[in-house]
Amino acid sequence: MASAPGGSGAPVSDLVNAKRQAQRFAGRLDLRVGEVMRFENNYYAELVGPGGDKATEVLVNQATGAVWLEYGPAMMWNTRYGMIGESRCATTVSHQAAGERTNCTINVAQRGQEEP
Repeated sequence: MASAPGGSGAPVSDLVNAKRQAQRFAGRLDLRVGEVMRFENNYYAELVGPGGDKATEVLVNQATGAVWLEYGPAMMWNTRYGMIGESRCATTVSHQAAGERTNCTINVAQRGQEEP
């Protein structure tokens, strides 16, 4: 789990400080922080690229200020910044083909049948 460099372990109590902590992490990836949200246990921050495209998401721990990549979609499906980096995984199916396969699976499941 990667965390923000030089973290002081100080609590983060507002969106401004959560964004500051997330930006320390984002800067290492040449990204910047977009939207920041507060949840019960953590802050959630979107990281965006130079062109404003969404890159990944991070969590900021309210109690310690630690920052790490969000588990789940940000790490598993993000082919640039997640666990499956571009150098290790190539897309093997087009978006259209993926949509067609998904629709087929849904249609078959709604009929209560097994896939062909």
